[in-house]
Amino acid sequence: MKKWEGGFLITQKLNWAGGGGDVMHNHGADSEACLNRQILNNSVKRKAMEDLCSRPRKLIHKELRSQYLDTLSYKDIRNISRNMHKARFSPLLHFPTDIEEAHEALSAVQLLTISTELAC
Repeated sequence: MKKWEGGFLITQKLNWAGGGGDVMHNHGADSEACLNRQILNNSVKRKAMEDLCSRPRKLIHKELRSQYLDTLSYKDIRNISRNMHKARFSPLLHFPTDIEEAHEALSAVQLLTISTELAC
């Protein structure tokens, strides 16, 4: 039975509480480089959200100094920097994509004049 729940396609319910179930992992363990990249990515994204004024490269270098990681490539650093940028700007408002969204956004805003009266 297939059911769509919250963005995930559920094919069957598994018994996670009992520790058993028909769970099979058909992949190998992640490499040390992959785990180090994920750890650095998560910690730097969290710090980027806390300190919005710091440059991404500065945060990455500071984190690299605290954790000795020599398995990262230039491509990994570039992707981490992009992830930081996406994480910083994700909570901000987005521009409307069509005229209906623009009208909805304008109708939701309550416009006030200098004398704090409604401008309708």
